[in-house]
Amino acid sequence: GQSAPLCRANAMAAQADTYTRRTSSFTPFHFMRVSIEFEQSVALTAEQFKMLLTHALTVLHGQAGGAIPVDVISFQPATQTAVVRVPQTYGLMLSRCMLQTPEH
Repeated sequence: GQSAPLCRANAMAAQADTYTRRTSSFTPFHFMRVSIEFEQSVALTAEQFKMLLTHALTVLHGQAGGAIPVDVISFQPATQTAVVRVPQTYGLMLSRCMLQTPEH
């Protein structure tokens, strides 16, 4: 299917390294710590990081995935790690997106 070229479509092979999933019945949001590694050294801004996640959601889940509101709550450029927030109902879609790896 379309999951194989998920990160290759970003012009550089990227792979989600780790993620932490925390849920609560008291919040309408799903928070996740996402770290992305590249085969070559790349310095992303928070905006580029968000665009990369949105693109990955689009590739995996189509236009509906690309329309998911992703908020970058904090971003650490040195480690390419961010805490992101999505509506609780879309947390699983983002988790699936982060578990995809590029073909080698």
